[in-house]
Amino acid sequence: MKQQTSVNTSLSLQLVVRWITTIVLVLMPFHALLTTWAGSNFGHLDVFRVVKDFIILGLGVYAITLLIKNKSFARRFFDTWLVRLIMLYAVLFVGYGIVSLVTHSVSPSAVLYAWVINLQYLWFFVTVWVIAVHDSWFLEVWAHLLLIPAAIVVGFGLLQRLVLPADFLRHFGYGPDTIKPIETVDQKLAYRRIQSTLRGANPLGVYLILPILAAVAATKRYRVIGGVLLVVSGTVLFFTYSRSAWIGLLAGVATLAWFYIPTKKWRLIAVTAVSVSMLCAAVVTWQLRNNDFVQNTLFHSDETSQASVSSNSARASALMNGLRDVSRNPLGNGPGTAGPESFRNTKSPARIAENYYVQIAQEIGLLGVVLFILINLFLFQGLWFRRHRALPTILMASFVGISLVNLISHAWADDTLGLVWWGFAGIAMSVPAILNVRSKTNASKIKQKT
Repeated sequence: MKQQTSVNTSLSLQLVVRWITTIVLVLMPFHALLTTWAGSNFGHLDVFRVVKDFIILGLGVYAITLLIKNKSFARRFFDTWLVRLIMLYAVLFVGYGIVSLVTHSVSPSAVLYAWVINLQYLWFFVTVWVIAVHDSWFLEVWAHLLLIPAAIVVGFGLLQRLVLPADFLRHFGYGPDTIKPIETVDQKLAYRRIQSTLRGANPLGVYLILPILAAVAATKRYRVIGGVLLVVSGTVLFFTYSRSAWIGLLAGVATLAWFYIPTKKWRLIAVTAVSVSMLCAAVVTWQLRNNDFVQNTLFHSDETSQASVSSNSARASALMNGLRDVSRNPLGNGPGTAGPESFRNTKSPARIAENYYVQIAQEIGLLGVVLFILINLFLFQGLWFRRHRALPTILMASFVGISLVNLISHAWADDTLGLVWWGFAGIAMSVPAILNVRSKTNASKIKQKT
């Protein structure tokens, strides 16, 4: 009787954890909107924002109990280089932060915020990985968890473009003290950027890379639904005017196409076609370089610019300043001294390098960058060994695109993108690895079933 009660309790707890994890994955695309609205109505905005942090911390504690109970899986789990590197990276980040706090070189709130921004998505990744291994339900419904929230985000974004007033988000508490309710290109209202329920147009654009690639893959089985979502999502992505997201999506689509093209001959044809298309696009862009639309959408500036400094010059200057900062101090200045978290640091000016890898180097040095790059490489390898399923393949393609985006922005510093992408990566890693997929035919058959 006691044994049966224990089993029932375990199943009930598993169900609770399943739905809490689902809620985090599904609601993260709406986190900025919901917390800003709650903070504007009830005050204590930071309290509403950190609720998810405590939830994710609790899920991680549950994952640890699963590892303690399942010792055979725990041995395999901690034997992987990916997990070891994440642990080492976390120790380095926390250690640097403690030193910064002891020496009073960085504000405590900046250090805490740096830990959350840079480590939370990795914590969530390994947490979901462990939970999904013990609950196959996530592998069965991952497409719904990804595409349904994305469809709502895209739908709201389309309404912003076509129907809603430009300052509609003011009704949800957006303003000078929270999130800008209106984003434009070069301060021109004619080029208003869609931001939907995310923190801005650029985060929205990068977030859409993953569901768009999933929609591309879905059109093989669900042509109508996948096609509609693809067209609408692509439209919203375009009107974010996020050039980094456009580049990331193109890289992701090219990577996904490479995986799905069966022979070297057709891959060569595809590469040639893409190269010729890019060359033609470059020629056309050069010919239309004086066109108002081209100047504002591609260069974000024209001869009538109202901005004192163009966004292109500001990005280039920020990157050069970041690189000089790293060259002067290759050991790093401590967590909280660079990136979005540096705005909370009262000990020194904010440092925005417009490059996530440079941000890491500014905070925890070149060793930290090396560790982070190795984490990326081993994660890609893990997904590669699971490419017989659709989700790992989609994630690999989007990972290529988002990694490029991180070269010109702080993409992983956005908690929505970080938690959503790395959460689904955790689900993907729960797929049993096939170290040597000899038969492409068998692999493609398995992929079609998923």
